[in-house]
Amino acid sequence: MLNGLSLGGTDWSESDLTTERFAKAYWSGDDSADFATRDSIRTGGVAAVNLIESLARHAPNDAALGNLGAGPLEDLVNWHGRHLAAELDAALDREPRLRLAVPMVRVGPEQLESDVSFVKFFMLG
Repeated sequence: MLNGLSLGGTDWSESDLTTERFAKAYWSGDDSADFATRDSIRTGGVAAVNLIESLARHAPNDAALGNLGAGPLEDLVNWHGRHLAAELDAALDREPRLRLAVPMVRVGPEQLESDVSFVKFFMLG
């Protein structure tokens, strides 16, 4: 259970968020998994990057990856990207499917390219 909140569904701990079980729940539309994802993204940190990486790894198709980019990844980049740039770049290196989500991310007026380096992007921005 993240931040002591429960929606009546599964209580997800932070260690659950990078499991295949969690990803399957998220991609099947489980409200408790969606809430836990939103909570993790708001909190930020390496745990949120690891969550995004895991969701990309277990995404059922390219459309799901687009939704990941336009939703949780975009929020993470906009709220915490400057502080997590190196971790985001490392996640892109570890999980190539994550690059399919990146073109759906907008940072202000900028639409990101799949070959983005977050470190360079935030150094120049």
